Amino acid sequence: MLEQVPAPVPGLPAPPWARAVSVLDGCWDRVTGLRASLAVVALVALTVGRAGFGFEGDGTTWIELVRAFPEPLDDYRSNSVTGTALARLVGVDSIDGWIALHLVVLLLVVVVVGRVIVDRFPTGEGRALAAIWVALGSAAPALTQKVGSYDPYVVLGVVLVTWGRRRGTAVVGGVLIGATSAEQGIIGIVGAVVVAAALADDVGDGVLGRLRRVTVLPVLGVGVAAVAATRLALVAWYRATGATVPSRADVLGSFLGESLANAATAGLAGVYAWLGLGWGLVVLAPLTLRWTRGQTVAVLAGLVALPAAVTVATLDGTRVFAMVSLPAYLVLLGRLVDAVGEGAVERTFVRRATVAALLAAPLLPALLTSPGGEPHFVFPF
Repeated sequence: MLEQVPAPVPGLPAPPWARAVSVLDGCWDRVTGLRASLAVVALVALTVGRAGFGFEGDGTTWIELVRAFPEPLDDYRSNSVTGTALARLVGVDSIDGWIALHLVVLLLVVVVVGRVIVDRFPTGEGRALAAIWVALGSAAPALTQKVGSYDPYVVLGVVLVTWGRRRGTAVVGGVLIGATSAEQGIIGIVGAVVVAAALADDVGDGVLGRLRRVTVLPVLGVGVAAVAATRLALVAWYRATGATVPSRADVLGSFLGESLANAATAGLAGVYAWLGLGWGLVVLAPLTLRWTRGQTVAVLAGLVALPAAVTVATLDGTRVFAMVSLPAYLVLLGRLVDAVGEGAVERTFVRRATVAALLAAPLLPALLTSPGGEPHFVFPF
């Protein structure tokens, strides 16, 4: 348990850290005192200010997929039917329409994530902590830097599976993931299971006992089943129509040598880009939850090592790491917020650390690494 910071003694000079602590506490009071709608707008503005807007290629391939739907093309993007089906349904037939549709989808993501946070966390303090660390992670900047990609549907699915807390919600989330990016989704949820199992209370005997608890409470097992079932349905559809659609799994290892070289070139900048300011959560959680060495290894395996292996093996960058690590990141964040609410950790320390990260965010633009491994800021100042 972290020790309380001692209060200044009346009549004695205030210690040098007292002013900083007072500022952090005052900022926390202002943050939690905001109306929920205003707080959401502020976090969205912060994300856009740190990341800017970028676009997924020129959109030409996506429009071709929309025009061909429901027939798939010989392109791995045909595995992501969620966006193309929605675009066909609303009559999108141009690149401008595709971008406009996905700007609306981004707003939908904000609304759904906010609603799920309200349902998942019972207190205003818990909701504030959850919303802030979601905004500070790498998934939010990845969405605004790649407008027009299929990632918003993955984020929606992951949030419903990890924080929805109901089997029906997990099924909906799993179907969204399976119809959008099943390979990334399954690997990401496996990472989340590893993290949840490591942090669950001791139940039963060893790993099996922990896994029983994991699959009952976060309903991750239901989510995995829904992802797999949806993916199998798509594969059956391709075979029935005689279509040839490459799988994303086909590229695993194909560019390993080049990808390792690119990752080495990116160095620590590339590692920082994987989670961005979300690395602060990785530092904060063990300091407050009092992990054992085994728990630390398991969390880092599910949250960092597994997504890193997928990212490097597929010659990809920040966006893929952000999507694959998101399930484990949300499980870890949920565990920390729950512990704060239960009084099991030093609440004041978590508040101050969160506010400190929030105040640092405007000074640290989101860093993105491209599939080629080159790191760059959207605002290169």
